[in-house]
Amino acid sequence: MAGTSSSTVPIGIRLKFLTSTLITLGVREVVFGIGYLGVGWVGDTVAITLVNDDGRFHDIVINEFNATTSVFGEIGQEETVTFVADQAGTFFYFCSVGGHCQAGMEGQLIVAAGE
Repeated sequence: MAGTSSSTVPIGIRLKFLTSTLITLGVREVVFGIGYLGVGWVGDTVAITLVNDDGRFHDIVINEFNATTSVFGEIGQEETVTFVADQAGTFFYFCSVGGHCQAGMEGQLIVAAGE
């Protein structure tokens, strides 16, 4: 995944994925703006910054990589979680705040097997 690309949904929560690809992901109400993200290759270090733009409580959880932010709700507050994508496949990320995942605040994180 050479170069840098960017996608933005400007309302709610923004996620910044920092590898060879930069993606900014927003949420409208309690729905992530993009349903799936390709973040790199096995072995890449991925840093995800969750930025609160709507003042509601949110977090992000990716169980397979033991990657979780704390729950926070102040507008402008942000938190970064970093992990090594040590396995290829499609993995679910979600907000663990009560009812958010069930309302659609989830997506798929895709890690490629090799270049």
